[in-house]
Amino acid sequence: MAKAVSEMSDNQLDAEIANHERLGETRRPRYDDLLEARGRRSGLDFETSLALIARAAAEGRYLSYGEVADENGADWNAIRHAMNAHLGDLVRWAHLRGLPMVSAIVVNKRHIGTGDMDPSTLKGFSVAARQLGYDFDDADAFLRDQQSAVFAHYSE
Repeated sequence: MAKAVSEMSDNQLDAEIANHERLGETRRPRYDDLLEARGRRSGLDFETSLALIARAAAEGRYLSYGEVADENGADWNAIRHAMNAHLGDLVRWAHLRGLPMVSAIVVNKRHIGTGDMDPSTLKGFSVAARQLGYDFDDADAFLRDQQSAVFAHYSE
């Protein structure tokens, strides 16, 4: 019998998530539970973050990491290192629900007006996309495509 997600240590959560991914079992309900639990432990919640992303996308605007933290009632300084993992997990979770890469519109505060990503952020975004099966040659063009897809999805 599998251990209850609520009773697992952080390392156990990480290991079981990795096992699900290695075995191609990411469509199992337990995988969702594991991702959500890891997010909650960081002080960030998928549904809260996704609701904010949906509102911003419906308004046709980019948002900052700080806005995601604020919406979750989390102190940016306390969760800044957990944000990338949260958004990576959120993208996996959303992908399983047929959504575009929702983190595409979350950028550094200084890029709110353009939607640009710093090179290291774009690299992480690209790695996550390829892990989900996306195939592309131009990371900037792929980012813009995903941003357009997020805006289009939530403007319907």
